[in-house]
Amino acid sequence: MRQTATARILATAGLLLLSAATGCSNQRALPVVHAAGNEAYVRGNYSQAVVEYREYLDRKPYDTVVRHKLAKAYLASGDPQLARENASICHDVDPANTDYSATLAEAMLKSNDLDGLFAFLRSEAALRQRPADHILLGQYLARVGTADEAEAAFLAAARLDRGQNLGPQWELANFYRTIGAADKETDRLRMILWLRPNDPEATARLRELGKVPGPSYALPPAERI
Repeated sequence: MRQTATARILATAGLLLLSAATGCSNQRALPVVHAAGNEAYVRGNYSQAVVEYREYLDRKPYDTVVRHKLAKAYLASGDPQLARENASICHDVDPANTDYSATLAEAMLKSNDLDGLFAFLRSEAALRQRPADHILLGQYLARVGTADEAEAAFLAAARLDRGQNLGPQWELANFYRTIGAADKETDRLRMILWLRPNDPEATARLRELGKVPGPSYALPPAERI
């Protein structure tokens, strides 16, 4: 049975109290340890980043921001199981944080737990009904080659967004490009121009498709109310 985030953190906190009682006076300041972890991560020295972040969390286990960085360092260093464990803690503490959900999803994928991955992503999308959760589901469905379900997830994100923002439209345009659906890609690029006239990337993509986007070429998003 998986320990709860609170139980794991409290166990670490107990060790902290014991350490404090012994009086460790030669410890580096926490901001220094944090900065060292960040620097190692940026340099691509992920194993050293793990060491630094773990030292930080040994002394401040409730910091989910740094724990999330540890999870990403584990992922980058090729240890998806430990990445999953730490990302799970972050998600348990702050389940609405989409960055934590994304890192947990990636750890599940890298752990080859596809059943767990899609159960988790579908549950998040159904529970929260936010565009971001449906987009994340669509991205992973697309990555494993489930095109019809991926399209449905991206369209659900666009419907929830009601055609107000660029994010879901770009997800659909990029998805349609990957599967070679040029007509659908064109429509979504036109919708992007409606939301952001003269968008340089959308304009360039339309020209690649042989279109001539002019002032009247924009199209209202299909989901706009």
